[in-house]
Amino acid sequence: MRKLCLRQVSFEKQMTVFLPLLSVVLLLCGVLGVSRVRQTDAPSGEGERTAPVSGEPVTVAVRFCADEAVLVTALRIEPQNGRILLAAAPSDFVGDHAVTLDAAGVRSLLEYYGDGVPVTLKEAVSYTDESGLRAAFPAGRVRLFANQAAEILTVAAARGQTDIALSLLEGALKSYLSPHRPFADDFAALAAAADTDIRIYHFHRCVAVLTAMAQAGFSVQTVPYETYFGG
Repeated sequence: MRKLCLRQVSFEKQMTVFLPLLSVVLLLCGVLGVSRVRQTDAPSGEGERTAPVSGEPVTVAVRFCADEAVLVTALRIEPQNGRILLAAAPSDFVGDHAVTLDAAGVRSLLEYYGDGVPVTLKEAVSYTDESGLRAAFPAGRVRLFANQAAEILTVAAARGQTDIALSLLEGALKSYLSPHRPFADDFAALAAAADTDIRIYHFHRCVAVLTAMAQAGFSVQTVPYETYFGG
């Protein structure tokens, strides 16, 4: 095989050959570098929102009661699709399990979890609380502490505003279904705050699924009841 020799080729001609090649190499390095930076700087979990997890779907009827008024929401955990579905449901909706909360139960659970919950209000909400003070919240994204969430849900139940209950559920799931959450400790708080047919052995079976979903990433979607639950 003959060796390639450039000694007899002028410097100008050598540059004519090598400069375009060098430019292509540098361009490729730049593209790869930018791609890696974008992947590193991407919001955590953004690319993991549909990661599948092994487990059977579970539906839960979540009911909030205030005096004679009741708001019913349907919740379905779909591990294999990496999502949790929420919908406004009719009063006769029955899931695999049911959780019923009153204002005191909502307050108790949110105090247990900690620093309140984000809620999106479609319209401004105002009411007079038990002490006779006027409370008002603007439309849009607000963060509610435990007592505020309980009061707003009481008002929402009386007015039939299921969207508020759905938004609170969505905010709670996104806030508290986190990879390092000690789910095994949560059952006692749920049992103390709610009337439910979920038992400790049901809950323990779900802990591995909840942990895997939190680690893999998941989405929470509000959907039409008739399309996803009514069949």
